[in-house]
Amino acid sequence: MKRNLDRILFSLICLFPFLCLLVVDTFFFPYVTPKNFAFRALTEVLVALWIFLISLDAQYRPQKSILTWTYLVFIIVISVADYFGENPFKSFWSNFSRMEGLVTHLHLFAFYLVLTSVLNTKVRWSTFFKITFLISIGVGIYSFFQSVGLAAAVSMIRVDGTFGNPSYLAIYMALHFIIGLILLAEQNTKKLGFFYSLGCVITAVSLFLTQTRSALVGLVGGILFIVCALFFSPTARKFKRKIYFHLTAIIMATALIISGIKYFDLLPKVSDRIGNSSLADQSLQNRIYIWKLAGDSFKDHPWLGLGQENFIYSLKHYQPQMWGEAWTDRAHNNILEWLTSAGIFGCLAYLAFFVTTLYLLWFQNKNKIDLEIKIFISGFFICYFLNSLFLFDNITTYLVFFSVLAFVHFLSTSVKPTYSNQPIDWNIWHAVLGFFLCIFLVSGLYFANYKNIESNKILIQSSIASRAVLANANGSDRLLVESILDQNLLARAEIREQLIATANYIANQPLSYEFKQKVFLLTKKELEIELTRDPKNIYLKMIGGKFYGTYGQFGEADKLFVDALAISPRNQTILAEQGTFFIKTGQFVKVAETFRKIYELEPKFELARMYLALGLIYGNQSAEAHLIINQLYAIKSQEAHNSQFLAAWLNRKDFVSAAQFVNLKEQSGLADPEDLILLGNYFMMNNQNALAIDAFTKADRLGYRDKALIRALIKNAQAAKKI
Repeated sequence: MKRNLDRILFSLICLFPFLCLLVVDTFFFPYVTPKNFAFRALTEVLVALWIFLISLDAQYRPQKSILTWTYLVFIIVISVADYFGENPFKSFWSNFSRMEGLVTHLHLFAFYLVLTSVLNTKVRWSTFFKITFLISIGVGIYSFFQSVGLAAAVSMIRVDGTFGNPSYLAIYMALHFIIGLILLAEQNTKKLGFFYSLGCVITAVSLFLTQTRSALVGLVGGILFIVCALFFSPTARKFKRKIYFHLTAIIMATALIISGIKYFDLLPKVSDRIGNSSLADQSLQNRIYIWKLAGDSFKDHPWLGLGQENFIYSLKHYQPQMWGEAWTDRAHNNILEWLTSAGIFGCLAYLAFFVTTLYLLWFQNKNKIDLEIKIFISGFFICYFLNSLFLFDNITTYLVFFSVLAFVHFLSTSVKPTYSNQPIDWNIWHAVLGFFLCIFLVSGLYFANYKNIESNKILIQSSIASRAVLANANGSDRLLVESILDQNLLARAEIREQLIATANYIANQPLSYEFKQKVFLLTKKELEIELTRDPKNIYLKMIGGKFYGTYGQFGEADKLFVDALAISPRNQTILAEQGTFFIKTGQFVKVAETFRKIYELEPKFELARMYLALGLIYGNQSAEAHLIINQLYAIKSQEAHNSQFLAAWLNRKDFVSAAQFVNLKEQSGLADPEDLILLGNYFMMNNQNALAIDAFTKADRLGYRDKALIRALIKNAQAAKKI
């Protein structure tokens, strides 16, 4: 029984490296949620079986280790920080877009404990690392298919594997490159040496195809440490020669492949983001502004931070220069991330992982652990740490990181457990424990996973316009998202945000007044509930203001916009929404003032110049607006073709400028039938039916999606012309 349970647990552990492959298109955030739900469910099964195994054999209890105590302290600190944070519910459950939170860290701690107990031999650890390395090779090959267009990728110019984010794939590959070196160091045959070297080449080239600088910096740092440490170490020359030979071959092969790709332009879709790096790069500048934002937030909450998943509350320190990252929810630096999430105590607890690991490797067990293994593992953590200065973790990096921590625990444990083959002395307590473990497992799988998976799938369905409304047989339509509103699920804020988006969509659809009123009242009630729970959430206030404005509740809308700007007064995105609200209410002086303020906050953005020109149009200063638009044309800015210009000129009844704008777009090869339909309708409203017919006819030639509608419009315009 014990042996069978032990084998089952080891088999389940070997499934965890496969989680990175999970992508399910029917899930909301298909690259994130399937991996995390599977991880949580698999961990819960693993823990239930492990606890039962402990009851049968005490040798499976966790061995004492300073590393395990460090992890426990980390869990306690972040738990306290989350409880006293800005939004404890979100800190615990996270949301669908990130799927982290305290619940994930509790699962990771449990996963770590099981690993330290079940992976109790070098053979098992070697098997585990071989499996995860083989999978990384498969992911690397898949990324090659993406680069040549044989497999789909989220990014058009950077591969992302099965991760949906090039940066996630990059650090996964960098860490597995060093795991490959560890396996290479342990092998004794030429065939295996060649195979592991080839695997390292695949991971390195895949990293290059992601064009991610942070992971490259991390990998280079890790390799340099390994090379230098081996050079100065008293390791046998034969071993050094073997590692240097394979590492040189790997680097040369990788360099040759990359040079060939660039010289022959084999992958024209892949950008040269690494080669074009500079300190003036906008993405690096954005990182610096985000880091400053995180630092300011830490000063406000120095001891325990804001709690996990609460970075949005840092946006009261928002700077206009970071408009490109207006709604960032991460600090993009793990040290700053834990400073803002859990304060100085949480950050120190996080850094303690590295200090403790180095202590165990180089001081407490300096004569017990092979020097070569110490060097390679240290290189692994250097790679991880350097990357973490520019990025944040996700479930795949967490799994690799804590697996290697568990391996360090295994290497440093002074007494290895000896497992008894004695028959089990069964008693009533085993039955009671088994019963409660079954209840725990079924409850966890159902309430924490299944119900949230169902809500996740409903949420993505409700985001599709054609499926957002369910038609009942009795004629009483309802919203698909209604079925998950009152269940208090992990992503309750995201669910209500989707409800608001659906309500805004329905407001402009040919549906009955009664149904629209029902949707408005439902959304208003849920918005008020969420605002009561989360009164400092400026994003919620902004989309709430937009919702009220859409339904003509101008007083409520104005109040929410004012509240949001009181918290983050220099946020251009909120100002842009407020300016759009002023357009709806006909407050054109305020429109001009608001859009000019956007420009003055940070003029370098082309979008800011677009808003300035838009404000000038509403302020009846068309000449000045034309000057700015011409400047945008001169620099070939996409903002020169923004359809908001057309709406503004039509609103101000400047049909000449409106027609000129449409013609310029057409000459630039960017003709939009929607613009022509809008222009034609305004011509009809002002009895310029000949111009309306011309606009509708052009829209028809451009392939307007609704042929029946366009023909009806042309027919109506022709009939009006005859009158």
